[in-house]
Amino acid sequence: TLRRNRLILLEQPELHLHPAAQAELGDLLKFSIGQGNQIIAETHSANLIERIRKLIRNGELSSDDANIIYIRQDSKGAAVCDSIGFNEDGTFSDTWPEDDFFGEREREIFDW
Repeated sequence: TLRRNRLILLEQPELHLHPAAQAELGDLLKFSIGQGNQIIAETHSANLIERIRKLIRNGELSSDDANIIYIRQDSKGAAVCDSIGFNEDGTFSDTWPEDDFFGEREREIFDW
């Protein structure tokens, strides 16, 4: 049975998946959002986040339908939650708080 209008919690759904499959999860999440579901997903996958950005950029997902809560530690070790939204072109509405989250692939290719 297809579930609609539910809250769905996912813990690292990308775990043990090929990077291409991680990105495909974005399409599955988009479908579920289209069914009225609210999804909270813990992820460490740049591929999944990049797919969400692409879906927004291509107009397949509204920038209002996705938001990232980035959890980090401050200088005293306390947890800090940063809310990062999306612009209509798929860019982040706020500065990404980590320099190397998305850059590993580029560093490997370009030796940065």
